[in-house]
Amino acid sequence: MATPYQVSTKDFDNRVLRAAEPVVVDFWAEWCGPCHMMAPVLDQLAGELEGRMSFAKLNVDENPELSVRYGVEGIPTLIVFSQGKEAGRIVGFAPKPHLLHSVETNRLTGGQGGTRRLSHPPTRSARPVLGRRQPGTNLSMEAFMTTTAVSVTRPSITWRVLVPGLVASLVLGMWQMIVEAIVGAGLWSPPIYIAATLLRGLQGAGSTASFDLAGVGLGLMGHMMNSVIFGLIFAFSIGPRLTSLGRQIAGGIVYGVVIFAAMWFVVLPLVNPVMLNLNAAAFFVGHMMWGAALGSANYLVVARA
Repeated sequence: MATPYQVSTKDFDNRVLRAAEPVVVDFWAEWCGPCHMMAPVLDQLAGELEGRMSFAKLNVDENPELSVRYGVEGIPTLIVFSQGKEAGRIVGFAPKPHLLHSVETNRLTGGQGGTRRLSHPPTRSARPVLGRRQPGTNLSMEAFMTTTAVSVTRPSITWRVLVPGLVASLVLGMWQMIVEAIVGAGLWSPPIYIAATLLRGLQGAGSTASFDLAGVGLGLMGHMMNSVIFGLIFAFSIGPRLTSLGRQIAGGIVYGVVIFAAMWFVVLPLVNPVMLNLNAAAFFVGHMMWGAALGSANYLVVARA
């Protein structure tokens, strides 16, 4: 007899989104009381509906990226996936007859189920709270469900979230300086041009920039600061939605290209035109490298922490 199987971030796409039949995914956690109440109900349904749909379990503590992707803030949450898309969901515990009725009458899997988050602030607490009836489930008043609130995991402000920005800054800085030393305005031109934003005496730097201690020091610090700020934006708003190393790198590259376009065509002509003396092609490739380094470092240091 079929039973629910475990899925994770690594195999979610293959086992759920690419499955030939609809898959009901139970978002749960060990500390969640209502989740354990739901488990035997799902075991029974998995056996009774074998061949028509399959059931999977996903631990939200071990796979926070998927909780973020699908807006799961209360558990247990059952989401039905059909042909790679969400077809409906139920948040909280519901008795077997109501779940079976919802599935068999196609109200849960008919593609009209909306996504609604809990009305209370997300917090990891085992305190039961009254759930919400989801559109399309047709559950009666006595079937109001018990849920446990769960927070979606995003990085906290620690030294870890600073590392990707610093690593990316080093990659871009070294690349640009080496290229400029070979075919451009000189080894120290990138930090000196950056410092020209504040040190107006450097605004006259031409196509070849001579060494200036204050300019180099200020430029390097400014570059690291900018990279860390953009790295924080990535870590908090973009990274949590990317669930694998490859996606983090690809997302970082796209992010770097967007930043390059904004800087080269908008910001620098208005704020610091002397930086336009840099090699544009190297600047573009450097930002792609910066994004790849940011994405990979964010995945290794922050997302898996």
